[in-house]
Amino acid sequence: MDDLERRVGRLETILDQMVPTLARIDERLKAVATKDDLAGVRQEISKVGERVAKVEGAVDKLPTTLHLLGFIVSVLALAGVAKFLHL
Repeated sequence: MDDLERRVGRLETILDQMVPTLARIDERLKAVATKDDLAGVRQEISKVGERVAKVEGAVDKLPTTLHLLGFIVSVLALAGVAKFLHL
């Protein structure tokens, strides 16, 4: 019986030491995102991804530097031909 009282006393001492640690863990867990919180974030990320895809699609439709240079050369050539024909 003395051994049992000693063992229970030791367990009570250990438990008393664990209570502050458990309280700190509980406080930290209150700040951890839940599955529902992350589901909302996932939806927002999906919406952003859709917007990025739209922007990338629009950017792909923009003329390249080569296109712009070709346009400028064409305009200058047409201006030269118009000047030649006008004289």
